[in-house]
Amino acid sequence: MRLDRLLANLGYGSRREVQGLMARGQVRLDGAALRDPSAHVTPTADLPAHMTVVGQPLDPPSPLSLILHKPLGVVCSHREAGRSVYELFATLARPLTGEEGALFASGALMLEGETKPLAPAALEPLSDTTARLTITEGRYHQVRRMFAAAGNHVAALHREAIGALQLPADLAPGDWRIATPEEITAAGG
Repeated sequence: MRLDRLLANLGYGSRREVQGLMARGQVRLDGAALRDPSAHVTPTADLPAHMTVVGQPLDPPSPLSLILHKPLGVVCSHREAGRSVYELFATLARPLTGEEGALFASGALMLEGETKPLAPAALEPLSDTTARLTITEGRYHQVRRMFAAAGNHVAALHREAIGALQLPADLAPGDWRIATPEEITAAGG
């Protein structure tokens, strides 16, 4: 896959914005600046261990399997009332404008390359650049793409998810980590 397309798909901005990051030397592979947007990369699970964007590890390519120690009072089902494990925290590159909440709740937001609008989502601003976003579907890099559509960029993202994986004893409530290939296999994945 072309590097500029991969980074745009991961929500780092439009292809033109990604090309600007590359021109400024802000995309690196094993410490070396990547400046050719047409360079091809394979989006493997270990790519985030080798690539950084603006000094931060690359977001893992899809699919991403996480292990979550579900805190008491948090629900796993879309059908149950209460705080959901599907809630996400997003730290943004630029301050919220105040218009994102209505846009995300409208049920009319279309993501680039898709033909069906997103289901309504609830945005709870926590500060100028942080928010809790509750979504009811899990499209490919949905949160990054939603904020990109609103003219912002997600600088850091804390994801909460569930799966069929057994919870490790050393994972504190609310903590998570990427599942190993062995854990995914053990869970039948």
